[in-house]
Amino acid sequence: MRSIKFLGAAGMVTGSSYWLEDHNSHGILIDLGMFQGMEEQRRLNNEGLAFDVKNLEAMILTHAHLDHCGR
Repeated sequence: MRSIKFLGAAGMVTGSSYWLEDHNSHGILIDLGMFQGMEEQRRLNNEGLAFDVKNLEAMILTHAHLDHCGR
């Protein structure tokens, strides 16, 4: 893997999501959690994804809590 991008839960508890990207911009998504809390955080649930879904090779869900798989 070339890089790890933290797509959520950086600086907050909810919205856990990580994108592991290779040299061809393809990657593995780990979790896609729902943002919870104040309206400002919940609004993040409606934003676009930070990667191109065409480049998604696999997805790993660590466990079935909304902050890891609710989005």
